[in-house]
Amino acid sequence: MAPDSRSQRFYSEKNSSESHRTCFQRDRDRILYSGYFRRLAVITQVVSPEEGFWVHNRLTHVLKVAQIGRRIAERLCVKTEPELLQCLGGLDPDVVETACLAHDLGHPPFGHVAEELLDKLASASGLADGFEGNAQSFRVVTVLERKSKLYSGLNLTRASLNAILKYPWHRSTDGGKKSRKWGAYHSEEAIFDFARKGSAPNEKSLEADLMDWSDDIAYSVHDLEDFYLLRKIPLHRLLREEEEQNRFLSGAMRRLHIHDEGVLKLYRETAREFFGSIPVTDSFSGSPRDLAGIRSYSSFLFGKLIRATRIDSCGLSIEEKERRLVNILKQLTWHYVIEDESLAIQQEGQKEIIRTLYDIYREAPSKLFPPEFRERAEETKGDKDQRIRVVLDMICSLTEQQCSSLFRRLTGVALGSFSQR
Repeated sequence: MAPDSRSQRFYSEKNSSESHRTCFQRDRDRILYSGYFRRLAVITQVVSPEEGFWVHNRLTHVLKVAQIGRRIAERLCVKTEPELLQCLGGLDPDVVETACLAHDLGHPPFGHVAEELLDKLASASGLADGFEGNAQSFRVVTVLERKSKLYSGLNLTRASLNAILKYPWHRSTDGGKKSRKWGAYHSEEAIFDFARKGSAPNEKSLEADLMDWSDDIAYSVHDLEDFYLLRKIPLHRLLREEEEQNRFLSGAMRRLHIHDEGVLKLYRETAREFFGSIPVTDSFSGSPRDLAGIRSYSSFLFGKLIRATRIDSCGLSIEEKERRLVNILKQLTWHYVIEDESLAIQQEGQKEIIRTLYDIYREAPSKLFPPEFRERAEETKGDKDQRIRVVLDMICSLTEQQCSSLFRRLTGVALGSFSQR
């Protein structure tokens, strides 16, 4: 893709008189100043932000993804020949940071459990495109968030839009990967095609690949830190108890669907090396020494994974041992947190809130919608698919507290105040 093509915007804009910001820096700033970005502060990462500051919320997660993505991009720009980067479509740290900041903007309240439920509800209602968090993020930056009266969305450059597309295709009905994950709804087909101009079909851009890998690094390490501090992941037992190691590995390999003996051996070796490097000998006591120990270990892991990132003639290249390590770190959260019955109970309540709001607003009069969605709701009369999309957009604009408050008021659990919107 030609450099000037990367900086093109879908809607023409008057040339800015600014000289100190590049077009890609302006993209980054547009995300940072958006309302959807601020909303992430009260959206679940793995467990509710109400658990306290020990755990990451969706915003602090995204900020770390952006920091990691930018630093890797800067490192790779220094270490890689410019001709190779140009051949691979280009690499700009500001574009990578923009994509990282934007990648979760469409994440619904209550995390992945709500994402899965909203897709089931929308698909059961006949909406062909259903719901997908990544596609919703693309919809946020291209349609829902506004910075101008002249056009919808943030009018990002082609390079930034393409970098946000972790799954650069629309939903498919063939039952394969494209039916489970997709990057844009058909309603955004024109701007999707604009973003993908010059890119190979179904292949992520180099910058999107780097955003995706930075996301993996960030949450695999900070989830380990979070849930050690909450005394959920027993690192001290994984350090010295073979029975606990084997129990974890058995569950992890089952969830990863790994059955090949050669691959299993490699995973066991990587896991044993990880277990042997654990720096703590007891559960978290709350002491400054324990806190320093886990933070220092997190820094070590971040550095190890960042250094394993390279660029070759095929694009982003990650050492296989480090990819295995990331998968093992992810499985710690699944094994000790996501499959915990106390979280499952909480998630049932969250699903009931989402399901109830979806059912009510599908048939609700437009006056019950928040002002920013009221006009669109009024315009959907007789168009079932458009009404469902407005309902999905509305739910995904809410914080978790707003969801809970709306649920209580609409079901009569708590009537709230007459003066409350």
